[in-house]
Amino acid sequence: MASNVPPQSPPAPSHDPYDLFFTGRDHPRDGCIMIGHVGAENRPVYYNFETANVTPTGTRTTVYRDGNQAVGFFDWTMGVHLGMVTIGTKQVPMSYLVMQGSTTK
Repeated sequence: MASNVPPQSPPAPSHDPYDLFFTGRDHPRDGCIMIGHVGAENRPVYYNFETANVTPTGTRTTVYRDGNQAVGFFDWTMGVHLGMVTIGTKQVPMSYLVMQGSTTK
């Protein structure tokens, strides 16, 4: 006996806001793409990293959101320190991005 109940669509995938996906070329500072999800609707957001060149004194990686909007810079330094990160007008040591703990700022 055939059922007249239409099939239901599977539920939309739910992503943990901390799930990140990486893809790209062999160099993590150039050509890497990071994919995450934002908002209640779990809209995907894409960040890609482009490093123009390596100089004897330092290197700058530009971070783009959704392929075309520059949102930050990693200014790498040669030596024992990672360097500085610029997000908007705020500049902090890059080590702050990987420190244990969290902040609301």
